[in-house]
Amino acid sequence: ANKVLALILPGLCRASLTLGESRLTEHPMSPTAVTIRSLTESDLPAAIAVQAAVYPVPLLEEPDAFASRLHLPQSYCLAAVCDGRLIAYLLAHGWPSENPPALDAVLSPARQNEVLYIHDLAVAPLGRGLRLGQRLLQRAFELAVQDKLTDAELIAVEGAAPSTAISSASQWKVQRLTGAALVSSSPQSPTV
Repeated sequence: ANKVLALILPGLCRASLTLGESRLTEHPMSPTAVTIRSLTESDLPAAIAVQAAVYPVPLLEEPDAFASRLHLPQSYCLAAVCDGRLIAYLLAHGWPSENPPALDAVLSPARQNEVLYIHDLAVAPLGRGLRLGQRLLQRAFELAVQDKLTDAELIAVEGAAPSTAISSASQWKVQRLTGAALVSSSPQSPTV
């Protein structure tokens, strides 16, 4: 069966793949003005600036570690861009199941990619409310399914970003990657 697996390690908590962001009312940017495309080396300064704007200092990754994810064979690193400005990014890539890479590690290709590993997703304050997290994840899932990766894993670090969207375990949903769509089932209590 297809699944999304959330791993829990000491000092870490769960977060949802369903990033229910705030409504689109009175937002200065139109969601249709945002383009989702591959994240490139030239995006790194802007992506690192977004990372610095949303994460506490202990969770910031060095540029080499950040960039290494772009060069993996099954890289699904994406950018959300509006008017030439990067306003959100997703670092995701193929990886061995139940073997998450360490934070700030420079990665080399894994021997066997079994899952889509969602390493990091950040939305700049200017981009919040446009459902960019959902759009980035949906596109990564579509690409991963084309490459025969039908399961996804992530680890969420407590306090990584302020969020009113993820407030309790009851908001978790089981996710499956099927075809080109992300399919949600009814809310589930979190399990490992």
